[in-house]
Amino acid sequence: MSATIYDASEMIDALESLVDKYGMVKIMVGLEHIADEKAEHVQSTWQDLVLADVWRKVSAALISKRLSNALNRLPIQG
Repeated sequence: MSATIYDASEMIDALESLVDKYGMVKIMVGLEHIADEKAEHVQSTWQDLVLADVWRKVSAALISKRLSNALNRLPIQG
Protein backbone atom coordinates (compact mmCIF):
# COMPACT_ATOMS: atom_id res chain seq x y z
CA MET A 1 0.00 0.00 0.00
CA SER A 2 1.55 3.25 -1.12
CA ALA A 3 0.59 6.52 0.56
CA THR A 4 0.92 9.79 -1.27
CA ILE A 5 2.22 12.93 0.40
CA TYR A 6 -1.35 14.23 0.41
CA ASP A 7 -2.57 11.11 2.22
CA ALA A 8 0.19 11.46 4.82
CA SER A 9 -0.63 15.13 5.33
CA GLU A 10 -4.32 14.32 5.71
CA MET A 11 -3.53 11.57 8.20
CA ILE A 12 -1.27 13.86 10.23
CA ASP A 13 -4.01 16.50 10.34
CA ALA A 14 -6.51 13.86 11.54
CA LEU A 15 -4.08 12.64 14.22
CA GLU A 16 -3.42 16.18 15.38
CA SER A 17 -7.17 16.73 15.71
CA LEU A 18 -7.44 13.57 17.82
CA VAL A 19 -4.55 14.69 20.04
CA ASP A 20 -6.17 18.11 20.43
CA LYS A 21 -9.49 16.49 21.35
CA TYR A 22 -8.35 13.62 23.60
CA GLY A 23 -4.76 14.42 24.59
CA MET A 24 -1.54 12.62 23.72
CA VAL A 25 -1.71 10.28 26.73
CA LYS A 26 -5.11 8.85 25.74
CA ILE A 27 -4.01 8.50 22.11
CA MET A 28 -0.85 6.61 23.07
CA VAL A 29 -2.77 4.35 25.48
CA GLY A 30 -5.26 3.70 22.69
CA LEU A 31 -2.46 2.79 20.28
CA GLU A 32 -0.97 0.46 22.87
CA HIS A 33 -4.35 -1.24 23.24
CA ILE A 34 -4.69 -1.57 19.46
CA ALA A 35 -1.23 -3.17 19.22
CA ASP A 36 -2.19 -5.68 21.94
CA GLU A 37 -5.43 -6.50 20.13
CA LYS A 38 -3.54 -6.96 16.85
CA ALA A 39 -1.14 -9.39 18.58
CA GLU A 40 -4.03 -11.44 19.95
CA HIS A 41 -5.88 -11.44 16.61
CA VAL A 42 -2.83 -12.48 14.57
CA GLN A 43 -1.97 -15.24 17.02
CA SER A 44 -5.47 -16.66 17.35
CA THR A 45 -6.62 -16.24 13.74
CA TRP A 46 -3.43 -16.86 11.78
CA GLN A 47 -1.31 -18.70 14.36
CA ASP A 48 1.51 -16.36 13.33
CA LEU A 49 3.58 -16.24 16.50
CA VAL A 50 6.34 -14.17 14.91
CA LEU A 51 4.02 -11.37 13.81
CA ALA A 52 2.14 -11.54 17.12
CA ASP A 53 5.45 -11.07 18.92
CA VAL A 54 6.22 -8.03 16.76
CA TRP A 55 2.86 -6.47 17.71
CA ARG A 56 3.58 -7.19 21.39
CA LYS A 57 6.95 -5.44 21.06
CA VAL A 58 5.21 -2.44 19.49
CA SER A 59 2.80 -2.41 22.43
CA ALA A 60 5.66 -2.61 24.93
CA ALA A 61 7.48 0.24 23.20
CA LEU A 62 4.36 2.38 23.39
CA ILE A 63 4.20 1.96 27.16
CA SER A 64 7.95 2.06 27.80
CA LYS A 65 9.14 3.74 30.99
CA ARG A 66 10.86 6.52 29.05
CA LEU A 67 7.76 7.33 26.99
CA SER A 68 5.49 7.06 30.03
CA ASN A 69 7.67 9.52 31.92
CA ALA A 70 7.52 12.00 29.05
CA LEU A 71 3.76 11.61 28.63
CA ASN A 72 3.20 12.16 32.34
CA ARG A 73 4.68 15.65 31.93
CA LEU A 74 1.97 16.63 29.46
CA PRO A 75 -1.20 18.33 30.65
CA ILE A 76 -4.26 16.07 30.86
CA GLN A 77 -6.73 16.66 28.02
CA GLY A 78 -9.99 15.23 26.84
